[in-house]
Amino acid sequence: MTKQPDFDRKRLAVYGGSYGGFATLTCVTRLPELWRCAVNVFGVANLITMLENAQPNWRRFLARWIGDAERDREKLVERSPITHIENVRCPMLILQGENDPRVPKEESDQVVGRLRALGRRVEYVVYPGEVTVSRSARMPRTPTAAWSTFSRKSFSRPSGAWCRAARRSPSTRSSPRPAGCRTSHRRRTPLGPR
Repeated sequence: MTKQPDFDRKRLAVYGGSYGGFATLTCVTRLPELWRCAVNVFGVANLITMLENAQPNWRRFLARWIGDAERDREKLVERSPITHIENVRCPMLILQGENDPRVPKEESDQVVGRLRALGRRVEYVVYPGEVTVSRSARMPRTPTAAWSTFSRKSFSRPSGAWCRAARRSPSTRSSPRPAGCRTSHRRRTPLGPR
């Protein structure tokens, strides 16, 4: 993506859920300099705790696909995004269903806890009573609305400005929108801003 002339290298975002959430966390911990912001939707952060907390009927398959928590511990720790979480530089939005049986809330709790302890910008939305994050009428703030609000905040300042915002220097103020930049996320719909 960084070689594509159509992409603005200073405005790249990464988004994914479940395995895509694991991939998102891997991107922001292994290639931290590339991302303006990231959205992790119920992603696995720690392969060890994922295996240890898996539903009994999933354990056999997870051991084959991911590895054995005891035998492969060193490899699993190294491959877990939580091991490298201090590398995260971009703001993150974490979306999690409270009762998700496949990717337990504890996975997202680990990421949010560590990022907050490091002083990184992270927004955490937990959907009470939800098994998974989806578009549901019961949700007070839909995933689409959460992403829209988060991306608007993340892209309205120059890259890296979120960590300097407290100083309120001129470099943290909104930058002009590049020519040809679409603003479809600002379009009003019956559900509110998109």
